[in-house]
Amino acid sequence: MEHKREEEITPIDILLQLVTMGKVDPWNIDIVDLTEKYIERIREMQDLDLRISARAILAASILLRMKTEALLYGGEDEEGEEEEEEKIRVEVEPYVPPLRRVERYYTLDDLIEALMDALEEAEKKKPKKKKKVEIEEEIFVVDDFRVDIEKHVNRLYEIVKELYEETKEKIPFWDLIFDPTPKIVARTFLYLLFLANMGKVELIQEEPFGEIFVVPT
Repeated sequence: MEHKREEEITPIDILLQLVTMGKVDPWNIDIVDLTEKYIERIREMQDLDLRISARAILAASILLRMKTEALLYGGEDEEGEEEEEEKIRVEVEPYVPPLRRVERYYTLDDLIEALMDALEEAEKKKPKKKKKVEIEEEIFVVDDFRVDIEKHVNRLYEIVKELYEETKEKIPFWDLIFDPTPKIVARTFLYLLFLANMGKVELIQEEPFGEIFVVPT
């Protein structure tokens, strides 16, 4: 994960960073506020010459669309909103596919799901080169991660408390990983972000891209 993060920063990386930095509440994300902070974070990373993925830039365009729809359907008319959006320049295709929902407030899990769906839809709209090998159809199964995330967050918290009671020392992040696949690693980190936001654990990283430690509070 660290190697991938150094090479290219994805929209999920940026969202998780904003949560870790305490700039957004993962349980109650205001899409209007989140969009401004997301674009601001992209600009900061570009100033640092970090590699921002094309999907991260496209996500900025999609978030702007979500923000606009939220304001329109919410009946809000913020002064200077149109002028502010004109200053934001993202080099992406002008067409952004319609979104399935236009709520203003999301949980982090819901936002990531909606954003990934929109990104996948945008990718489908791009002209593709003909391939000799036919792409097999993918079947996605909704698992209990999407059905009841709070259950898994609480289960991880119990594990953290048990490990800490045994050693009385801060717990390395990788000690909480039972399966080192990217999906499990990402989900475990997401659960920890929820717990940190709830004030149940403290996340400690002594140096950039270094080991992450967990301590129950």
